Amino acid sequence: MGVFLRILGYLALLAGFISLFKPLTFLRIRTRGIGVAVMLGGLILLMLAPKEPAQQTATRPPATATQPSKKVAGSAEQYKHQAQWVPILRLAGSSEKRSGPFQLTGAKARIRYTVQGSSVACYIYVLEEGTTLEKEGGMPEVSVMDAGSDETYLVKDKGSYYLDVKSANCRWNI
Repeated sequence: MGVFLRILGYLALLAGFISLFKPLTFLRIRTRGIGVAVMLGGLILLMLAPKEPAQQTATRPPATATQPSKKVAGSAEQYKHQAQWVPILRLAGSSEKRSGPFQLTGAKARIRYTVQGSSVACYIYVLEEGTTLEKEGGMPEVSVMDAGSDETYLVKDKGSYYLDVKSANCRWNI
C-alpha cells in the first residue's frame, strides 16, 4: 500500500507541476490553481505513505578487493556462520594499468583502495572480460580526486571481469 501511495503522490506532483507551465487551453480553464491543488495533494499522499524500514548493515573485517564467503566453525553440536571478505585481486601502480581477469560469483563484492599524492586523479573501471573502455566506453566504479582510502560496493552479475585503472599524479593500491 505504501508503494502505491508513493507512486500516486509522485504522479500528482508531476501532473501539478506540468499544469503550472502548460495550461490546458482546449478546456478553456485556468490550470494554475488546479496545478497547485494537485501538487499539494501529491505532497499529502507522500507524507501519508508509510516509510520503508531502514536496513541494518553489519560491519565486516577489513580486506582488499573482495567477496564475502561463508565459513562454518564450531563442533558438531554448534555451528556458527560467519561472513568474511576474501581477497580476489590486488593491484598497485602509479600510472594507467589493467589487471588480469578475475571471477565474480554474483555475491556481494567490494573494492578497497588507497590513493596517495597531490592533485590526484584516479578512476577505477570494472569491465567485463572481452570488452574495452576505448570501444564500449563506461562509467568508473570509483572516481578519486583527493588522496585517501575508502571502499565501494560493486553491483555486478556473475562473470569474468578485469580492472582498468586510469590515473595521474598519484600512487594507488587496490
